[in-house]
Amino acid sequence: MQLLGFLLLLVHWVGCIWYILVRNSHWIPPKDLDSGETNFYKVSLGYQYSYVFYYAILLLVGNESAPVTMTQTIFSSLVVIMGSIITAFIFGNMAALMAAMN
Repeated sequence: MQLLGFLLLLVHWVGCIWYILVRNSHWIPPKDLDSGETNFYKVSLGYQYSYVFYYAILLLVGNESAPVTMTQTIFSSLVVIMGSIITAFIFGNMAALMAAMN
């Protein structure tokens, strides 16, 4: 249960930082890349938060976030690495738990 709380807090912070990085740029969310335009900057703050929360989850599991600036690219890379470490930690603990059950 503590791990779930930690992961939700981590996703929240990654989403908030991502929002700070993209709010003044010309970032287009990956789902809108085909059309080349987005309504991300015209909708309510709640919608924007849910959007960056979703992309924070995707970043943590290694998916593309379509960074535009160098700062966004570096942040995305660091979050993907952090997500890989967290995933390895979770699966390692699960493997150790299964081994202990034998």
